[in-house]
Amino acid sequence: MKRKEIIFSICSLLTISALAFLCGYGFDRYLRKTLVERKRRSLSSNYRGLGPNTKDFKRDFDWCDQSWSDMDFNYPQFHDDGSRKVNTTEIDQVHQYLTEKPHLAGSQQNNHLGDYIADKWKSYGMKVYKKTYQVLLSVPKRPAVLQLLHLNGSVDYEPDMTEHPFYKEEAHEDAAPPFNAYTASGSVKAKYVYVNNGDMLDYYDLKQRKISLEGKIFITQYGSLYRGEKVRLAEEHGAVALLMFPHPEDVKTENETGYPETWGLPEGGKPRGSINSVKGDPLTPEWPSTEGMYRIHENETSLPKIIVQPISYQIAAHLIDDMDGTDAPFGWGMNNHTKIDSSRELYLSLDVPREQHNITNIVGVLRGDTEPDRLVIMGNHRDAWVYGGGDPSSGTACMMEVSRVVGQMYDGVAGWKPRRTMVFISWDAEEYGLVGSLEWLQEHFTLMQAKTVAYINVDIGVSGDYSFRARGTPSMMDFLYQVTEKTEDPDKKDSTKEQFTNLYEHWKARYPDPARNGAPYVATPKSGSDFQGFYTMFGIPVTDVRYEYDKSIHPTYKNFPSYHTIYDNYRYYKQFVDPDTRYHKTITEVLLRQMMRLTDDLILPFNLTSYAQSIQADFEALETTYGEQLANNSISLDLLKTTISRLKEATVDFHQRIKHIHKQDIYSVRKVNDQLMWFERAFIIPEGVMGTYGLKHVIYSPSQKNLFSRNSFPGLGIVLYEIDIERKTDRWDQFKIQYSLLVNCLENAIKIISKDVL
Repeated sequence: MKRKEIIFSICSLLTISALAFLCGYGFDRYLRKTLVERKRRSLSSNYRGLGPNTKDFKRDFDWCDQSWSDMDFNYPQFHDDGSRKVNTTEIDQVHQYLTEKPHLAGSQQNNHLGDYIADKWKSYGMKVYKKTYQVLLSVPKRPAVLQLLHLNGSVDYEPDMTEHPFYKEEAHEDAAPPFNAYTASGSVKAKYVYVNNGDMLDYYDLKQRKISLEGKIFITQYGSLYRGEKVRLAEEHGAVALLMFPHPEDVKTENETGYPETWGLPEGGKPRGSINSVKGDPLTPEWPSTEGMYRIHENETSLPKIIVQPISYQIAAHLIDDMDGTDAPFGWGMNNHTKIDSSRELYLSLDVPREQHNITNIVGVLRGDTEPDRLVIMGNHRDAWVYGGGDPSSGTACMMEVSRVVGQMYDGVAGWKPRRTMVFISWDAEEYGLVGSLEWLQEHFTLMQAKTVAYINVDIGVSGDYSFRARGTPSMMDFLYQVTEKTEDPDKKDSTKEQFTNLYEHWKARYPDPARNGAPYVATPKSGSDFQGFYTMFGIPVTDVRYEYDKSIHPTYKNFPSYHTIYDNYRYYKQFVDPDTRYHKTITEVLLRQMMRLTDDLILPFNLTSYAQSIQADFEALETTYGEQLANNSISLDLLKTTISRLKEATVDFHQRIKHIHKQDIYSVRKVNDQLMWFERAFIIPEGVMGTYGLKHVIYSPSQKNLFSRNSFPGLGIVLYEIDIERKTDRWDQFKIQYSLLVNCLENAIKIISKDVL
């Protein structure tokens, strides 16, 4: 009898426990639903200004008690409100202040602007850091001296090597004369030769014509080849000095007088620029230039060994017209000249010492309230060659307005805090070769790799009034489309211009991409701004946006005409580029929406299938162009083709799984976000592509030797360049090595997004 009573008691207890659990669970579900609805109503009313002070606001979120409303609510109304807060007067005032004086990297004025930005960010509620590095820079002590000599050695022609100021504000005493950073100093006297664009094909043409190059001063157009690569090639071919000039067709239209009457470069403009072929501080190539770190000797660097100087197209025309030697190849025209060498000599003297200078990055942080260890970084460089009206201050003004708006919202809008941490950085010494950003990345190597979600870059924010344009990681293309769909067309209220529903439609009409069924074209990131280190060294997704001029009218322009001269100033911008600041406002809104989406979205807005499709398109171009040549050398592309196909299938499957994720499951959310973050990092090889430290990305890395226009598959592209252009026919084994590394990286990307652990 006792046994039956015990069994009965146990059954009764189990029944009561089960009923209690079910009742509790049902009540909990009811309570959660009620609280969620109340919280949504509270957030909505707070948003309308009816709620309490929100300095202590924090999402109701921890590892044990997950709030469904927090997990599933992306705060889109706050993003719209932030966009409405963007103010053109604020942008314009900051832009004008930034461009009042020259602010070369490491200069007193550039440091002052750093303090100005730091004070602004502190007033916006940010925690602010200053990071100083001691790096090698070069600044001219005096203007260059250039003379064309008669055969008897007397001076025939000595041009002004400064730039003529048309207005008082362009004549500041701190403006450095035109120079190329990191040039050697010294004086040379030698005969001179015109080498056109100064690339390998041009030197091949000169060799075919048996033109003597050794010991001469070379003259070259700036053109499309990076100026540092021009210097390297000139050194290889025996130059003792190099003069670089902008071709008139690249900086003004035919019969245009130029600034100050029009926006074209005046005839005396001499664009500056760095000629260091290695990015970052030359003396600390693979480690940060912090106190106590070892500096290599200058003779161990790849810095130029010849003297290099920019000249105007007016000076170039005079020198080239005076040539009396060999006929120029077809297509080398400069005005009506027909010769490429001269019996006369040039004298060139430079005093541009390379010296240690302090540079300072400014970092502002708004801490995320849910995932503070995940960083979304927005950056712009602060230093300029002179006044920096467009480069970089148009972008600086836009970033400062983004920081003002989010700072205002952080403590002033009920119900909103960024989910992830927002970081704003003002870089120093970008113009010398991305020095500030690369030193910072080298110092924070592990932190950046582990915690950075994305990097948003703005350099020149506005260079014209024609269209928005974007560069970005392929996984960010759809995200950029979504952001621009939410952004108003800047010409919406201008009856003199074609109008569109939104910025996306405007962009789509201006730059359709046939490869994406007419969607707007997003260029792959290459080089030339601070996104490069994030992307090519760490595999961090990046975007870079700008409003630009009409390239169909100016197809040969490499940039806006006053680029890197004293004429790139506030007056130029108000007169010719963006008089009412509307395009600066548009870029600011795009930057703001990017920052808020990337910090607030529960699931990171990356489309990996778009990335796989881009890789597939690049492979098809490779196969079409080089398939026969590779087959003739017993190299099959089948393995690469199959792997890319599998990668695409894996990304489709991955995004399908994301659709079914339980958004209240914090572990699942964190896992897919980690996979989205680390997908691109699979394309990074520690030793660097072809052993190049700063270029570690096997899918997209900039190289002057890559024959592919999108800089895709750099390892393969560099080897093919060496074989086809440099005639190094023994490099096929190296091609196979690069091929194997590429396939292995693609395999790792597949594994990262796989549902299996291994």
